[in-house]
Amino acid sequence: MNDQSDDRSLQELWAEFSEEASTLIRKEVELARVEMKESASKVAQAGAMFTAAGIVAFLALQALSVALGFGLATFLPDGVAALVVGVLYLVLAGAAAAGAKRKVANVSGPQQTMRTIKDDVEVAKESLSRGTSADATYGRPWASTRS
Repeated sequence: MNDQSDDRSLQELWAEFSEEASTLIRKEVELARVEMKESASKVAQAGAMFTAAGIVAFLALQALSVALGFGLATFLPDGVAALVVGVLYLVLAGAAAAGAKRKVANVSGPQQTMRTIKDDVEVAKESLSRGTSADATYGRPWASTRS
């Protein structure tokens, strides 16, 4: 085989590999940055919901305290009624917390980055086993391939 790549020295091949690897890593980091930004937005929304759940729980504690006071100060049925109001606030807080938990469960992280990194590793393995650079797989049909 008398290809252009056969004439390149090991140093030239290493320099090309280093440049390709550097470019690939920069692109993967940029993709991860974009995906993490999207995930951070979802986490911020879930954090706001957890905050709302905390505020509602605090209000429930106050209502339960008032209910206890009225319950002790008056006859039992009115106190029980105020206690039911406090329990209702706790149910609302639980619903808000459950909604926040669902939001957090839907945060997936950098899925596309993980897929492309796995693909890149496979391409590199195939290229190394054939003795070619990874560029041969990425749309450079003129690049040399050894069989």
